[in-house]
Amino acid sequence: MIRKNFKAGLAACALLCSPLASADDVSGLTLVPGIGYYDFADERNLDGSAFPSLGLGYQFNKHWTSEFVFSRVASEVANGSTEVDLEQYRLDALYTINPDEDVQGYLVLGGGHSEFDPESPLSINGVPTAGDIEESFFNYGVGLKYAFNDRLALRSDLRAVTSLDEEITDVALNVGFSFLFAESGRTVKDADGDGVADNLDRCPGTPAGVAVDAQGCPLDSDGDGVADHVDQCPNTPAGVEVNANGCAKDDDGDGVPNHLDECPNTAAGAKVDEKGCYIVITEDVQVELDVEFDTNSAESRPEHASEVQRVVSFMREHPLTKVVVEGHTDSQGSAAYNQQLSERRAATIATQLISAGIPADRVTSVGVGEARPRADNSTAEGRQRNRRVVAVVSARTEKRAE
Repeated sequence: MIRKNFKAGLAACALLCSPLASADDVSGLTLVPGIGYYDFADERNLDGSAFPSLGLGYQFNKHWTSEFVFSRVASEVANGSTEVDLEQYRLDALYTINPDEDVQGYLVLGGGHSEFDPESPLSINGVPTAGDIEESFFNYGVGLKYAFNDRLALRSDLRAVTSLDEEITDVALNVGFSFLFAESGRTVKDADGDGVADNLDRCPGTPAGVAVDAQGCPLDSDGDGVADHVDQCPNTPAGVEVNANGCAKDDDGDGVPNHLDECPNTAAGAKVDEKGCYIVITEDVQVELDVEFDTNSAESRPEHASEVQRVVSFMREHPLTKVVVEGHTDSQGSAAYNQQLSERRAATIATQLISAGIPADRVTSVGVGEARPRADNSTAEGRQRNRRVVAVVSARTEKRAE
């Protein structure tokens, strides 16, 4: 009898529930051994009793499972000595509400057949009966399940068992384990395809092809907080503050990272040494400008602007430097006049340096007059070459930037 009902239950389950399966879900057989407590309705006049049960089912997807269950209850007539055996066969459908969580709730609904086998006649609702009693019933209830892993879960449910023949409702409490036999347990979804299931992935949406750790987050080999796939400076030393590209920060932009920079806040564009400090010039550097003037004039020519810019660039690269701008003349005219003219020529170039951004306290202008010619004043060509300005750049008295 048991074997016949068992086969019929599995056949009905396969026929009714197979459309519920989804291509995205893993299916498999389930085995559900358990124990329970059966509380008979007062109308039966039977004592409640513990009982064993065994279920075999099929999981169609992460929500739906069907089970065929056999249970046997050994009871006694209340206030009597008559023993009664109850055998039940039922086919249930279970719906798991939150299958992706460890603690899951589920609903159960099903029906089956009961056979009471008393040692002596029973009385139901005060009406004596003879022989065995057979009833059909339906049952429904709610339960909780704790998933230890993808294959093993502990579960318990409370359900009402209502006889369709006598209109009597008993109550059953069931506790047991559920074993899933399949290639995988609960459906594993991996939306970003990084190999870590969504329910374990702490970094969803990882770009395709990016290597991740066990938590689904992009690898950060040097631990600087910037993932390897965007880190332009791998192997950054531990504890070094980095920018969005994973490179050590360089706040003053001098090419020396902050953790090695002994002279922070150096001027933009300045040349620095390996410690991030200004390079100190230990010798005077004379910059011979190709700036010449017309006779009796202190006005520089527009085409000489690039020569002035050459001095500006040099001084920006070396912020510790100062410059002395020297004006010169040819020998025509009196020495006193030439001295004044040379001073005005030097002042013209000094003003241009200051206007280009060199601080005034780094610029000094002096007039040399006709005292230091560089060419023969007896020729027009020589005199033209002597009407000039020279820039002497020095940093001998400066200190390294702190």
